[in-house]
Amino acid sequence: MKKVLIVSYHCKKGKREAFLSAVQSEGIDRASQEEAGNLRYRYFRSIDDPDLLLLLETWKDEDAFQQHCAAAHFQRLGEIKKQFVDQTEMEKFEQD
Repeated sequence: MKKVLIVSYHCKKGKREAFLSAVQSEGIDRASQEEAGNLRYRYFRSIDDPDLLLLLETWKDEDAFQQHCAAAHFQRLGEIKKQFVDQTEMEKFEQD
């Protein structure tokens, strides 16, 4: 089954664009999109909350998602989050 994730990044006040810029400049989004098991990996800015960034990702299966979590660029994302993000929420779904 496909693994679908909705990740909400609650950024520190005024830091959403800096966070997204850091992710993009280090190629984390591109590296994730290029992983063999990735079907979707895309960021969206909230219209209502200037400090909220949403990430929608879909992985071929649980194994593909676990490989993503072990990737160096995923580890780097965790380091960047420490600087720009107050809280991260993740919802996981399965899709046929």
